[in-house]
Amino acid sequence: MNYSRYPLMLLLYSCFLMISCRGDNKGVSSPVTEKGSWFSEKFWCHRVNTIEKVHRVGNKCRGLEIDLFFLDDTLFVKHDEEDSAKLTLPQLMSAIQDSEFHYYWFDLKNIDENNSKAFSSALIAVIKDFSSIGNCVVESWMPSCMKIFVDAGCHTSFFINLSGMNTDEDVKVRIDNITEYVTKYKISAISSVEADYAFMNKYFPHFNKLTWYTGTNRSYIDSLVAHINNDITMQVCLLEESVLR
Repeated sequence: MNYSRYPLMLLLYSCFLMISCRGDNKGVSSPVTEKGSWFSEKFWCHRVNTIEKVHRVGNKCRGLEIDLFFLDDTLFVKHDEEDSAKLTLPQLMSAIQDSEFHYYWFDLKNIDENNSKAFSSALIAVIKDFSSIGNCVVESWMPSCMKIFVDAGCHTSFFINLSGMNTDEDVKVRIDNITEYVTKYKISAISSVEADYAFMNKYFPHFNKLTWYTGTNRSYIDSLVAHINNDITMQVCLLEESVLR
């Protein structure tokens, strides 16, 4: 993922977070489909898309985020479609020592109405070969394509796009749409970049959430980690390899 489109403003972030926790906002209170902690660890490694990176982080990080494209009936591990990498998901998973011990966030980059059945079936088969359904979360911006994962008992997340909101009415429409999608398709979380954390808390205080931070500011990370550790709705936060301890 690479959605670092906002400047880091820790003070503003903290102010928004305090506002969101006061309970006097008109946040959405629609129920989520899964409650409680999904995993024993919240902080995972961002973009583990090569065997070399697996070897570097596999022993120090239990949770791994992997980007997937489904092309020619094959699951390829890469962040961008134009990337010429030919690494398949089974090849990557085979390189993970004790793969059944790890947690996985699969970012489904190109799932759509045309390939969703084949994409979903192929990924579930790999998950069962190397790990378990309960150790994984699958993320997509297309919640309507997640039915097979939902039916299989996967943790699922809807990547919410918060761009293009210029008026209060735009915000209201976006909030209503997100709530409708999560409820209709029984998605178990929403996800967005950490700069949207305050927005998610304010308007979706009862939804499970996932996020990521691609920076390396140590003081900011320490503050973010403290907030997330105290947030029972935040299930996973991805961090860069260089800042993981």
